[in-house]
Amino acid sequence: MKRTNKQFAVALYELTLEATAKTLPDILRAFAALLAREHKLRRADGIIKEFEKYSKAKSGAREIEVEAARELSGAVKKEISALFGGKAEITEKIDPSLLGGVRVKIGDEIFDASLRKQLQRLQTQLTI
Repeated sequence: MKRTNKQFAVALYELTLEATAKTLPDILRAFAALLAREHKLRRADGIIKEFEKYSKAKSGAREIEVEAARELSGAVKKEISALFGGKAEITEKIDPSLLGGVRVKIGDEIFDASLRKQLQRLQTQLTI
């Protein structure tokens, strides 16, 4: 049976959930040996990324990508995080083409509150 990176990540999460500092190295060694036995070591980076996503989801943390024309202040980042109960991991991208405002991506949803988008909407309304 072909296993996906996510399936390996979920298995690793479940194995390490109750692990202690003493048992964790043995669990990780056994998991690495499993990957080697199944010739999946080259997929380790993908498995780690899936593990991180899965563990964040299980803890209730949300990954939020914020694009802005300039760097966001700490206060703005705190406000965004507070909207999600303080369990938000914010990744910031600078895009000078936005002119102003922000574009927020949460999972598959994109909220575009950029000045560029607002100007495009205004242009569309004026040409109708």
